[in-house]
Amino acid sequence: MVVTDAKEYDLPTGSGRIRVREVGDGPPLVVLHGGPGLDHRYLVPDLDALAASFRVVYYAQRGRGASHSGEGPEDVSIASDVADLDQLRRHLGESRVALLGHSWGGLVATEYALAHPQRVSRLVLLSPSPVSHAGHVAQVSEWTARRTPEQAAELERISADPAYQAGDIAADAAYALTHFASTVVDPAHLETLVGKLRLSYTPATIVAVRAISRRLLAETLLREDYDLLPRLRELPVPTMVITGDDEFAPMSVMRELAEAIPGARLEVLAGAGHFPYLERPDDCWRLVSEFAAP
Repeated sequence: MVVTDAKEYDLPTGSGRIRVREVGDGPPLVVLHGGPGLDHRYLVPDLDALAASFRVVYYAQRGRGASHSGEGPEDVSIASDVADLDQLRRHLGESRVALLGHSWGGLVATEYALAHPQRVSRLVLLSPSPVSHAGHVAQVSEWTARRTPEQAAELERISADPAYQAGDIAADAAYALTHFASTVVDPAHLETLVGKLRLSYTPATIVAVRAISRRLLAETLLREDYDLLPRLRELPVPTMVITGDDEFAPMSVMRELAEAIPGARLEVLAGAGHFPYLERPDDCWRLVSEFAAP
């Protein structure tokens, strides 16, 4: 789908701002990108397909990519991410919005839904991050096991390179090519995906965002007591979890998440990994459109 009427603007939030991209004119569907150190541009234009049914609202989370305006890790937290999303909802003039969170964005969307359940009409978790420390440990274990010894050595070599440490774009892309190699079923998607991960970045912002990511992970998934699952058992928001059958998080983690939320649906797409919108786009958009429509 080629979209020509997308609009972008900056929305002030807290001491900074977030870059917002809107396309379509239906009911709003707010998209939360993964990372935590990426921004929304890797999802464009793929999710524009949903503009046939929704006003698709992407944004780069505070301090990341197109939204970076000098923030350091002290300026960004899971609480500020939740607050920024609520400010965006208010800006849209909506009492409730549907949320679609991919990967890390699924965790942010879940945190928001727990904080403001009355402000979320539908929750779509697309290949979401685990929402507990235990789930994160299982995911990292699976991801590490998928790497060949050669890939593990390559990641270690690149991460020790001064160019990579300084945020060099080419070195960062080389790292990402190996890092994400086992997250797609069809290798043809890998270079296209990696080519979009840093479209809004400079070497300086890459370094800054790595520090922001470490802060966000330290206060969530790396904390041994971090676990949203018990609270999700009371979540009154219609929820759908979409994942691929070759997702690098163990399927037990995805099932545990879906089963924790009352009435949640789990949809598993065959022949898809962590980016099922690339490998099974028609099925993804059908599921989202049918579920998230008011």
